[in-house]
Amino acid sequence: MKSKQEKLANSFVQDVPKFGWSRETLLQCAKKLKISTPNLALLFPSFEYDVLKFLIAQNNALVEKNYNSFNNSRLKVRDKIKTILELKFESNAYLKKALPEMLKFLLRPGNILMSVKLLHEIVILLETFRR
Repeated sequence: MKSKQEKLANSFVQDVPKFGWSRETLLQCAKKLKISTPNLALLFPSFEYDVLKFLIAQNNALVEKNYNSFNNSRLKVRDKIKTILELKFESNAYLKKALPEMLKFLLRPGNILMSVKLLHEIVILLETFRR
């Protein structure tokens, strides 16, 4: 059974291509799912940034599960990284339509530090799998 966070995040991702990656879109999705603003603030305290973090964490868990499901010990580091990136792209296919708006959100001047932190998390993930 999907959690409220999952339902809200999926609804948000579906509405992003139409309305943009914004707090208003998130509030609209919450209203559509009958989630009050205080409950929304509990689910995603930083609103659209926390939705992004939630989607990335969900994706990383799925990639890790898929990566560990086969024997990867014989792969070279280059092949491990290639496999991880392929798994990330496959598991992010549903985000394809929302990607341009997501990137616009990350490239706003106030979000550059957050973007660097997310890149750092990706590097740490790759380092974890490399070993």
